[in-house]
Amino acid sequence: MINSREWRSAPEHALIGSTDSRRRSLIVRRLRFFTASVLLAAAFWMAATVHAQLSITEMMSSALKTNPVSMEISTNNSDYWELTNFGTNTVDLTRYWFADNKHPPFPLVEFSDPPLFISPGESVVFVRNNVTSNEMMFRAWWGSCVDSNVQIRFFPEPGFSRLGDSILVYDSDLRLVDGIEFAWATRGRSFVYDPNTGAFGTFSTAGEGGACRAETAEDIGSPGRTTGHVPLRIVQEPSSVMACLGLDTTLTVLAVGMPRPRYQWYFKGTAIPNATRPSLTISNASLASTGVYWVVIANGLTSIQSSNALVSIDTTPSPPLIISPPVDATVVTNRTARFSVSACASSARVAVTSNVSATDVVGAAVESAFSSRSAVSSAMRTAFSLSEFSPSSFIPTLISSCSSAMRAPVADFSRMGVA
Repeated sequence: MINSREWRSAPEHALIGSTDSRRRSLIVRRLRFFTASVLLAAAFWMAATVHAQLSITEMMSSALKTNPVSMEISTNNSDYWELTNFGTNTVDLTRYWFADNKHPPFPLVEFSDPPLFISPGESVVFVRNNVTSNEMMFRAWWGSCVDSNVQIRFFPEPGFSRLGDSILVYDSDLRLVDGIEFAWATRGRSFVYDPNTGAFGTFSTAGEGGACRAETAEDIGSPGRTTGHVPLRIVQEPSSVMACLGLDTTLTVLAVGMPRPRYQWYFKGTAIPNATRPSLTISNASLASTGVYWVVIANGLTSIQSSNALVSIDTTPSPPLIISPPVDATVVTNRTARFSVSACASSARVAVTSNVSATDVVGAAVESAFSSRSAVSSAMRTAFSLSEFSPSSFIPTLISSCSSAMRAPVADFSRMGVA
């Protein structure tokens, strides 16, 4: 990863030298960023940032560009997206970066372009220049849909897939600022956020939220315009749960807002490291996991705290209870068939047995797997039962059995050339 402080303090000629020097420098930086950008992209929904006031608010990945007179499609390559500042501070975007889901980051502002500042309440439009290559062409395309004071900048790559893609924005220190994912595009309509929830992925509709029809095409969008911020609120509080000793349990909260909500879970008053998603999974629940949990949700403008969720474990002796039963499986001849089951019990020795193999586990929970080699022209039938053992005598007592036998149908693929 690049040392951003050294980069910022580098001599001016190191950044604004000859064209070849700038290109070499850009290539080196992009190569250095590649690994980091992939990791950051994968971890976006787990990342808390300090730039939540900036949000991606619109994206067009499949412009129609149909001439309204001849009704002929002139081009469909003019991608654009929009970044909005919902905060109260002006932000310098000059050394910011952005990426899609396939490439390392690209500079948000080309080195040859003037600095870019985004003011509070302002939206800046970024346009791919492979077809619409300058501001005059973009304004001719959208006409009065674009206000005269909207800043428009251009980028050469990447192009965004109409089959689904993402946009990730980073600051000069490679901290993730914001990111969105979008699905299959509808030609000629941009993606925007829902004005009630802030959720991204709604299609623009002419006459709603400032959206209108382009001047020289049938495209519908609202470049440079938004419906404003959406108040941050919790629509589903986390619920208290009775966990099973040794198994995973999950707490979930659902919040809406624009800028997008960011999460931080707490346990007994202490922030849980890396617990920055809407759901919190407590692995291998133990008595140490019991207590009060809550989550703080923020979006750069405000923050709210959820209600408390109590995680407890019932230690009252009880018979085993199947949590995740085994399922049928179809396997290739002479391959291994694997089955698994999760069970919960308190103060018990739990055994999972079958007519193929057996696994005994001491404890309150068991996740067991057993397997068998399948044979040609025969079907393996496997049944299992759960038994509770007395700690003193270890005399098994049948508690329950699977309601139906597990079946591992045999498929003969020899005629298809499958070994």
